[in-house]
Amino acid sequence: MEEKKNPEALLLAGNTIQIVPSGYSMYPLVNPNHGDAVILEPLGDRRPKKGEVVLFRRCSTANPGEGDLLVLHRIVRVTAEGYYLVGDNQSQPEGPVERSQMCGVMTAVVKRGRRLSVTDLRYRLLCGLWRFFLPIRPTLLRFAVWCRKRILRRK
Repeated sequence: MEEKKNPEALLLAGNTIQIVPSGYSMYPLVNPNHGDAVILEPLGDRRPKKGEVVLFRRCSTANPGEGDLLVLHRIVRVTAEGYYLVGDNQSQPEGPVERSQMCGVMTAVVKRGRRLSVTDLRYRLLCGLWRFFLPIRPTLLRFAVWCRKRILRRK
């Protein structure tokens, strides 16, 4: 059986990696049910920017070092205190997150076998719109559920 590699260790060693995230926090950009994957490059010494998706270690405040998770989220705000991040399927940013907790930055998403670079105009437009709607995402999602129920009820 193949040994599972630690993504954080691989990135810190300077490797570019491809992973399939297991959660739904980055849905609809990354859908684990469809086997969507992301390409991550090491951050190195550079400072990540607002709008970028980063892999970071969410530290447990109760027991530092225990139960820490690697999380893939988008940077929505940068302040003197740190970075504020949120999943594309969430509406509440978390933070501040320190730069030292980040190990990689997403450079592409792989959907249905096709690679879409974060520099692609389609990707940038879609993500820009999704970030713009951050404050009203819960309302939009409730409206989408309401519409779906009404449509399904008619059939």
